[in-house]
Amino acid sequence: MLTDALDEGKPGTYVEAMYWFNLAVLGAFCSIAAFVSLLGKGTLFFGWDIPILTFHNLAAAAVLAAAFWRGPWWRDASFLRRRRSKGIDKNGQLVEIANDLEWNGWIAPLLEREKS
Repeated sequence: MLTDALDEGKPGTYVEAMYWFNLAVLGAFCSIAAFVSLLGKGTLFFGWDIPILTFHNLAAAAVLAAAFWRGPWWRDASFLRRRRSKGIDKNGQLVEIANDLEWNGWIAPLLEREKS
């Protein structure tokens, strides 16, 4: 989708691709955290450990905290989630959203570049 956006001159396609990219990165971190957490599972009680605060579970929580709290992917995905339907017209071009200063400020340099 990214090369299509560049080839076709449709920044809306790029915004859509970046939304799904951010969700994919978060999904990858969730998968890594689940894998790390499952490394510490024993066979007691059908595979469930009694103590919740094991090293593996704490390591999995650290992976999730790094991805969701410190990483930019959650903020970017939430920024693009609502705006990708309102801020892109049917031709795949970026448009301003009324009363959304953050979106309009973000796309202003891109709109200026298109006019040049």
